[in-house]
Amino acid sequence: MSSELPKYTLVACSVVGHEHYGLIVRTMDSAHNGFIDRADMAKSPMPDAVWPAIGEQVRAVVLGYTRSGRMRLSARHDDVELVESLHDPATAMQEWRRFKAAPVDDVVDKGEFYRSPNASALLKWALKQHPSSKDRRLADGLLQDAPESLRLELLTDDASNGPE
Repeated sequence: MSSELPKYTLVACSVVGHEHYGLIVRTMDSAHNGFIDRADMAKSPMPDAVWPAIGEQVRAVVLGYTRSGRMRLSARHDDVELVESLHDPATAMQEWRRFKAAPVDDVVDKGEFYRSPNASALLKWALKQHPSSKDRRLADGLLQDAPESLRLELLTDDASNGPE
């Protein structure tokens, strides 16, 4: 097997099997094998009957690797969309993790976040997460204090995308 693909790489995969825990996939170049956990296939639970068929192609984001070297992937639309929208997804996600770990009332970090070129894409992604998730709660808090231009951009994007 060739070297590992970096975390947050967008890949095209072919479904090669179904297991109780999710899909078994292989990259289109057949260089990497992996799986998409059933929780990472769609935003809400997807019945086995509507899983992509064996041989069907799916786009997914590399989340990491198991100890045995198998790729872990996410095919959630929001995750794929986020990675597509960022120039450097690994740096952006590192930035997001740092803000998640910072104290909620850290004004300096908030200002730094708002100035980041990744702020809009990260907030857009986080606001689509489950309301009780830490990502969503952080986004809600950041949005309250966000500059008006950023809030308007997110509201405009949300309105133009329509209901999900």
